[in-house]
Amino acid sequence: MRLFTLFISYRSGMHYCGVYTTLEYLYNVILEMTEESDEIDSSEIPKLSEIYTGINGYSEDFFCEFSDGTWIHIQETSERLVEIIQGHAKRTSFIS
Repeated sequence: MRLFTLFISYRSGMHYCGVYTTLEYLYNVILEMTEESDEIDSSEIPKLSEIYTGINGYSEDFFCEFSDGTWIHIQETSERLVEIIQGHAKRTSFIS
């Protein structure tokens, strides 16, 4: 099973991180975030095909910086790392 991590660093200083099972789902989350917020300019969102090329290429990750300084980084995430994160979440009361 492939898993993908999305990191977003907004110009305001806020950050977002999420893990997704498909690039399509991850891409839809990005699109929804642009609709719900003015933090990301929707005209600068890369096409899903560009993200696929980056992920399936030699580097296994994709980086895009927007004109306002906001950036996104998408990378394939190992299942082992997800297991570690989930194990930590079970031991920490503020993470569900």
